[in-house]
Amino acid sequence: MSYNEQTKHIVVYGLGQSGLSAARYFQRIEQDFYAVDSRENPPGKDELQAIACCKQSWFGDVPQEILNQASQIILSPGVAKETPAIVEAAKAGAEVIGDVELFVRETKGKIIAITGSNGKSTVTELTHKLLVAAGVNAQIGGNFGVPVLDYLPEDAGDYYVLELSSFQLDTTQSLRAEIAVILNITEDHMDRYADFNAYKQSKLSIYNGAKNIIANYDDELTFPEKSDRYKVFSLHEQTADYHLNYQNDSAELVIDNQGIIDVSKLMLSGSHNWSNALVAIGIVKQVAGEIDKNVLSALTSYQGLPHRFQLVKSDEGIDWINDSKATNVGATQAAINAIDLKIYGCIVLIAGGDAKGSDLSPLSSSFERVTHFILIGRDAPMFRKIIIDNKVTMATTLQDAIDKSYNFIKSCHQNVSGKAMVLLSPACASFDMFDNYMDRGNKFAEAVNQLGRSAL
Repeated sequence: MSYNEQTKHIVVYGLGQSGLSAARYFQRIEQDFYAVDSRENPPGKDELQAIACCKQSWFGDVPQEILNQASQIILSPGVAKETPAIVEAAKAGAEVIGDVELFVRETKGKIIAITGSNGKSTVTELTHKLLVAAGVNAQIGGNFGVPVLDYLPEDAGDYYVLELSSFQLDTTQSLRAEIAVILNITEDHMDRYADFNAYKQSKLSIYNGAKNIIANYDDELTFPEKSDRYKVFSLHEQTADYHLNYQNDSAELVIDNQGIIDVSKLMLSGSHNWSNALVAIGIVKQVAGEIDKNVLSALTSYQGLPHRFQLVKSDEGIDWINDSKATNVGATQAAINAIDLKIYGCIVLIAGGDAKGSDLSPLSSSFERVTHFILIGRDAPMFRKIIIDNKVTMATTLQDAIDKSYNFIKSCHQNVSGKAMVLLSPACASFDMFDNYMDRGNKFAEAVNQLGRSAL
């Protein structure tokens, strides 16, 4: 098919997971398209060759005229709308949208949209599991799980639980979610946004057209700017719709004034995960109307996601925690603040990496809970500026950081009461030393599991 003025000219820009899912979708509905990627050898290049509806592709240098001729560009979340080539194409008349926008235009299912700087993957997965346990025909996707266009054109879900990043929200205009949730907003991706307010506005756009809204009472940045009708969750405020009821040393999850379950019965640890559970149960209550024994069973058996405050090993009085997914300041703050100081008398934090231009100073108050810091990676010197020098040890590799953490605990632990924790919660991206946060977390777990007294 050659391009002419009467032909719908679609360009898929970027061959990551979302771009490939768009290509597969167009193949299923027999819609011709073009594909481009600024990388010479993107990961989806081979798969694209087998898709007949892709009429032509360009890799590396992307011809501007191809973009300018487009009536619609399906833009990868990894590419900013402000990219000069995309801006020029938009001025030439191209509609620039993402795969989520294309999905919500076509689906007949109801959308449960979840975003936040931290915790959104856990809440998305847990919400989906609880809805399925409640007998709801629910699917999961977006930034976590299945790329949304893989569900079309079959469109078999009554509900779609979608994790949405700010990048995806930037190219989504027609969401109109049945339930929209913002878990928290803390500084992240400052290398992509002009300033923090631009990032915040991206997150708040999830509420546009939403039928029901859930915000975080403990984080007023999540409050919708154009509505005063929404539910809130809180770890501290007992008038919130979803909250914790503290009694002595225990706490109960409460949804709409109904006590649900004591947190001691959950496999999820840390108060930040109790907050995640509150949101997931609150969503299920709105959709299913009740929390039955099947939902409670699914809740109590849920162990959480890898690399998110994950207990890797407990030995010699030391708990080794993999929180490699903490790639920003807010995530590390949440992890540190969730530690029960009545249990842990010594906390060693392994942090550092690529800070993505973020301001690290908000960590200062949480850092008061940490006994010692082992710093790694490119931006380790930035952490030193907000930590007392005698509490810092520099490490050259992750293995070196693990060894120094172990040795520090063995040298000081006899002088403190309670258990010790080594927490990998970097507050940074991983790309300066690792393939991604999963690679970083896996290498941490491997090294910890091989750790032995004789080796040190």
